[in-house]
Amino acid sequence: MRRSTGRGSSSAKWQTLCAIILIAIAIAILAAVANNLNQRGVQTSTARCYGCTTTSVSQSQRAFVVEFTDPLVAPSGTQGLVLGYSGIRLHEVLPDGESGFVNATGSGEVDLLNFTAPTGRSGRAAIARVVGTALIPSSARVDGVSFVINSGRITISNATINTDLPYRVQNVSIAGASIDAAGALIDLNPAALQFYAPRNLEFGLYLSPHAVPLNASSIRANESLGSVSQLNPSLSGELNRTNTAISVTGSGLSENGNATALFINVRNNGASPVQLMYVQLRGEMTNSTASASALSRNATISGISSFAEHFHNALDFAVQPNGTMIPPFEFPGLITPGYALQPGSSANLSFSGVISIGFARNMATRGPQIMNRTGIVSPLPNRTYDIVVIGQGGNLARSSIEIR
Repeated sequence: MRRSTGRGSSSAKWQTLCAIILIAIAIAILAAVANNLNQRGVQTSTARCYGCTTTSVSQSQRAFVVEFTDPLVAPSGTQGLVLGYSGIRLHEVLPDGESGFVNATGSGEVDLLNFTAPTGRSGRAAIARVVGTALIPSSARVDGVSFVINSGRITISNATINTDLPYRVQNVSIAGASIDAAGALIDLNPAALQFYAPRNLEFGLYLSPHAVPLNASSIRANESLGSVSQLNPSLSGELNRTNTAISVTGSGLSENGNATALFINVRNNGASPVQLMYVQLRGEMTNSTASASALSRNATISGISSFAEHFHNALDFAVQPNGTMIPPFEFPGLITPGYALQPGSSANLSFSGVISIGFARNMATRGPQIMNRTGIVSPLPNRTYDIVVIGQGGNLARSSIEIR
């Protein structure tokens, strides 16, 4: 009996010891997991897991939304400009200095012409659309948003054309990012630009986005992906204040025979360099055609009507590193090096020469036919033209000019 009791007692002690060891191991594992979660509310955003694709719920998270809005720069006759987007990511910074990107939910298409709505007073107000949502740690500050442009197409003069996308990945800094922000409002600043590949008129979509933070009071409680709301005037004002780094301080436009001279003086009023990319000259011009024999009967329109029909009353110039501008009939696409305008400095952007064309797309027949013809585009006297200087990082400058 004693031997039997001794074996039972020894076995019980061994089982108790094993149980204690297993409990200790379990406590150690739970402590390690808890420590990991305490350091970082979402697993995808620690230094060990930034860039992962899965997240786990934490007790210390808050919602964060991404909204798009847009003042569109587009040629006359534009009926739609659809942008496809995906891959929205938030760049977040933790109190201990750790930072990285985490994925947000949201992808789809938006028509950039639908970012205004009737106000009921014969006017229109800007609107914003929710395009991305995410959960982030309560202690995180989101200072940037990244997204990918998948596709673009423009409908103009009843023809729909896929647009070139020279810069698909967009990285946007949030001006005045705060730990209290509940979202980011991104002003896309899109420009639909025309350029002329060999024997073909094409369109490119260039974005110059910038962003401001959204506080909780700016976001409706029931906002979700696809929600649309009228833009608060104070937010419009904030976007405008962060979009005034450059300004047009002088300009001139003249004609001498067939030659056109255009100069624009641009100043950088901000504290950071701005890359000036394009200049758009908008208004009625004449297209003097040397031969119209290739035009269809419905398209045998010359002068002002011809320019409006085929070129939509807009000329887009590419800015070069030395400040000269190349007209759209001479640069083969939207990729341009641009001009680096330093803080507190001014630049004189200029073009001088004959704006000559050798082809035009037959928009009247809605087909892909290319019409061989030669001609010269010229501004008209006693007309007022709009100038839009397009820079990177949401920097736009507008002015008007009259040719005499």
